[in-house]
Amino acid sequence: MRGQAATVLVVVLMMILAACGDSTETSPDGVATVTVTAGASSQATSCTDAIPEVTGPFTTSQSGTYFHPEKPTQSGGDSCFGFRVYDGSLGDASGPAGTGSSTGQILVVFVNGSPVVDPRPYVMQTIRVTQWSGNQLDVQLDLRERGIDPESWADVPYRKSGTSVQASIPDQGSRTYITSFVSTGAVPTTSTSSGSTVPLERFRSGNQSAFQSPTGAIVCVSHETSFRCETPNAPHRVSKDLVCGIYPAQYETANSNVFMWRPTGACTTTLQGQWATPHGVLQYSEKVTVPVSGGTLTCSSSTAGFRCVTPDGKGFTVSRESFARI
Repeated sequence: MRGQAATVLVVVLMMILAACGDSTETSPDGVATVTVTAGASSQATSCTDAIPEVTGPFTTSQSGTYFHPEKPTQSGGDSCFGFRVYDGSLGDASGPAGTGSSTGQILVVFVNGSPVVDPRPYVMQTIRVTQWSGNQLDVQLDLRERGIDPESWADVPYRKSGTSVQASIPDQGSRTYITSFVSTGAVPTTSTSSGSTVPLERFRSGNQSAFQSPTGAIVCVSHETSFRCETPNAPHRVSKDLVCGIYPAQYETANSNVFMWRPTGACTTTLQGQWATPHGVLQYSEKVTVPVSGGTLTCSSSTAGFRCVTPDGKGFTVSRESFARI
């Protein structure tokens, strides 16, 4: 009888231990959450705390550029070693730029309840966490610079060792990354030397005005009530509904590098001739108002490109990589 009782006790203990295994759940909002129940001696009780949320905007490696996080697309782990993947957009301190090229995802890794900035949290096209354990994240990073490029995935394990995390991320050159997860809080007051409206006359030469972005990637021209922007040597692929119809659609959709304002809205075409010559730089955080048919258009400059809108909010955004109608 003693032998039978011991056998029953062992079986019961094995069933209890089996019930304490790993599980994966998906919350109603579609965010994948990986939950692991730790053994009694493997992690401290505090590891059962919830993974913190982070709120932006966050400072980045680009001066004057911030990352504005939205909802997390994935989260998992625990407060000792956990993660969240956030959708978001780059922009200035006041808000996202609102362009397709400014959007991306970041991986926020938490150690002992705090987000870490080493390894660098790069702004990627797409990030997928495929597996989590008590000391390792298996992550897939889409290394594309632009959304129109072919997908380029890298498998990168993130390993926790003590209070630090190591990951062998391929060299990302000048790709933007988060430098601090401390929320910037209120939008800082802009000085009169930046963020101000500058006169169009500053860019005038003869009967037209022309200004460029600080990088020289964009040049915009105002002549009477006509207005256009150009991206020299940077053609854009656009959908057919965005073209001006000046040339056959196959040329305008594949090689748009001129972005025009018309009474019906913004449209794109391709340049046949010489590029415009700029007569000044519209610095980051500066804006200028130009006359157009039926009113005015105000263009503001940021690291994400130019955003040009009418008083009622219609217009377009343009950068070296993208164009979008507002």
